[in-house]
Amino acid sequence: MKHQNVRKGEELNVVLLKKFMQEQHLINSVESDLYVEQFTHGFL
Repeated sequence: MKHQNVRKGEELNVVLLKKFMQEQHLINSVESDLYVEQFTHGFL
């Protein structure tokens, strides 16, 4: 499938996501590396 940019308003706020993940003890620090891929057409 061809690469497509994430539509405006559907992008993830990585800073807030990292804060949430740290609160849930999923990452140690908001400074942790996090690679995000969004699938604009869902996933297979």
